[in-house]
Amino acid sequence: MVLNAIASSNKIYQVAILLPRLLTKAIAKPKYTLLCLWAFKQLWWVDSRLKDMALEALKVPADPQPVSLNSELTKEIRQRAIAIAWTAKIHPLRPKCLHRSLVLYKWLQEQGINAQLEIGWGENIGHAWVTYDGKVLNDRTDIASITPRLMKV
Repeated sequence: MVLNAIASSNKIYQVAILLPRLLTKAIAKPKYTLLCLWAFKQLWWVDSRLKDMALEALKVPADPQPVSLNSELTKEIRQRAIAIAWTAKIHPLRPKCLHRSLVLYKWLQEQGINAQLEIGWGENIGHAWVTYDGKVLNDRTDIASITPRLMKV
């Protein structure tokens, strides 16, 4: 019980210290402020549910209608991917690629976009990224050649 209270107060302390840093950086690009706050919260939530989310992502979705990614939606996806990556750099949990990819994957699923969470392994390193219709959404376009795909869900 005491350890839980200490861990909880430590997280509150980390948020109190890092949130001003996040806001200061976001002020430089005001259009990202709300996205960065959203990403901060989502990264924390994903970390708390990482095992459940990873298992949920492995389930085969019911055959949804494909969504066409117009330029407006593509721009929003790119902005969210940037905000998630940038926020993860200063997040107290130090989220890794799986966390970042699950946040974007979850958001895309909520938008009705049947994206794929991909996991690869190469040169003694694992990596996760999100694709839609064969296009990488939150990483380098050649990431599958660097960390060959082990699974695609």
